[in-house]
Amino acid sequence: DGEIEYSEMVAMYGGLNVTSMDDLIEKSYLWVLFDGIDADGSGEIDVDELTQFFQQNNIKLSEEECLRLMREVDADSDGNIDFMEFFAMFSEVKSFDELVNISRLHTIFNSIDQDESGELDLDEIKCLFDSEKVSISEKELKMMISNIDANGDGVIDFEEFAAAFSMITDIHELVELWQNMNSVDVGSDLSAGSGLASKLSI
Repeated sequence: DGEIEYSEMVAMYGGLNVTSMDDLIEKSYLWVLFDGIDADGSGEIDVDELTQFFQQNNIKLSEEECLRLMREVDADSDGNIDFMEFFAMFSEVKSFDELVNISRLHTIFNSIDQDESGELDLDEIKCLFDSEKVSISEKELKMMISNIDANGDGVIDFEEFAAAFSMITDIHELVELWQNMNSVDVGSDLSAGSGLASKLSI
């Protein structure tokens, strides 16, 4: 009818703990993003709609990678993403470009996280470098982890990963950037002309 009734407002935002007008505006924007992916207007995002969103934004991922991301967001495991689940995963997103970027980071992170633990351990990171034909010692790997392991627990969670690699678009960029970070932070152990820097091949 062109108007939003109080009951409709409560239905949309009642569970989101809106604390101010600014907070309402931010959460309304997330609803706009959600609604843009929900192509059939069902109030839920299914795997086909999520796949279409990635394709439209030039994010290449396999069917399994898309299903993996679905499982990560789909808290009640019903096969769809409702707005509350979307909000829980992307509550810090402030723009469409940021949504695209954080989704891309999730797919890259998940492709490395082979045991689906939500954390990257030494063995998984070694597999990453092996897949890019980069020879690297265990000592170098531990240094690479420590450079971005903010809480010092010996593994890298998604928040730590995203904070360090927010601008990457693929695995190749990740390996190159991680190597460069390590060269700067470690110094003589990984100088520009030796060690990993000279072995990198992408």
